[in-house]
Order: sequence, then structure tokens, then C-alpha cells
Amino acid sequence: MSITEPDLRSIVAAATPWLSAARWYSGASTPDTTLAFSHRLTETSQFLWLIVDGLNVPVIVTDEEVIDATEDPLGQIALYDLATGRVASAMEADPYRPACEVLSAEKIRSEQSNTSMIYTRADAAPVILKLFRVFAPGPNPDVDLPRVLETTGTVPSQYGTARVSVDGKRADVVVVQEFLEGAKDAWQVFRAYLEDGHGDPDEIAASIPELGAMTRRIHDELARALPVSECTAE
Repeated sequence: MSITEPDLRSIVAAATPWLSAARWYSGASTPDTTLAFSHRLTETSQFLWLIVDGLNVPVIVTDEEVIDATEDPLGQIALYDLATGRVASAMEADPYRPACEVLSAEKIRSEQSNTSMIYTRADAAPVILKLFRVFAPGPNPDVDLPRVLETTGTVPSQYGTARVSVDGKRADVVVVQEFLEGAKDAWQVFRAYLEDGHGDPDEIAASIPELGAMTRRIHDELARALPVSECTAE
């Protein structure tokens, strides 16, 4: 099925109610929309990767509605299959480890600027897929730096990345990596402690040097693996 400009306008108009409510979206009332690629899922549904005002917006289009792909079970599995190369498409998948069948997916609700989903897989450890909402051509530190650090034990292992090209511009749009169950962001831990006042102050204080040591180790590993330039007064 060929998607025309009027089709795109109709699709974005149908998506406007949930799109305008998304925390990561701040587009115009008449957004600039580009179709990166489409992929047929079933006889009655298509997966479309849209770039809407510079933002990655994958959707599921049926005869009746336009659905946020990250909210729909079929779309969630399609994102994983396309990004890991389990299903061939115009998306440029670069899997680092074999992908296996997905049993279920759960969307993380707390993120502001990107969208992540945790996947339970058949006979394999869970993984987390991060969808970068901003279409940013060129190197992506969120992809490149963890890849450099992977063998150091300081970051989760990556399972693969995927890129999309539009008008000759190529951008990383998805990364899939090991999901560390039970892990918490340091900022969330300290904020929770300050908000509710519970916990052992000595225990919290003791963890600060540990966090600093890990940060230093990450910087040292990056300095060993990547070019380094000296800072100047300017």
C-alpha cells in the first residue's frame, strides 16, 4: 500500500489526541511529517515509522484507528522484531547478540524525553528497548559510549541498535540492552530518601564515595578507549 501526503496528514490528525498529550511531544498544530518506512503486520494493519517535527513516532495504522506503537502489544513486539533484525524491513538493524521470541512487553511510564519497554523473552534474560524520540542524525553517545564500555563491567550489555534514514540523513533510533532487574537510578534513590526521610543516613552517605569511584572508573575506561584532548583555560 502506497502512503500519499494526504494519507500522512490524515494519519497524523488521527494520532493528534494521544500525540499532543505525550510528555515528549511539543510539535506544531500543523506538523511537518515524513514517512521513514512502512511494514505490513497483518492484512488489516501496518507499522509506520513517522518523523513528526523531528521526532520519532512509530504507529500502527488499521482500518479504524491510528495507535501509538509503544502502547499496543502488536506494536511493541514489532518494534523489538524490527530493531533486532528478527523481521526484515527498511530499518537498519545491527544485532550484537541473537534475538529470540518475545513473550510479553511492559512500557516504562516515568520517562520524559524517550520511551522504553522491558521485554520478557522465551528462554532468555529480559532486555530493555529504548526508543529515542528525537531524530538526531550522526553519532549518538547513548549508543556509542555504552558500546565502548561494554567489556568493562560498568554498563549493561548491548543486544543491538537500529537506525533509520530519511532524505539521506541517518540516525540511531533504537537501542536494545540488558535489563538489570532491581537496579535503581542513583538520582531516584537519593531523591526518594530526601522526600520521605526514611532510611539510614550513614548508609546513604557511604554510597556517595562508591558512586564517585564508579564514575571515575567510567571516565578512565573512556579515556583508555577513545581519543583524549587536554583542557585549556580557554
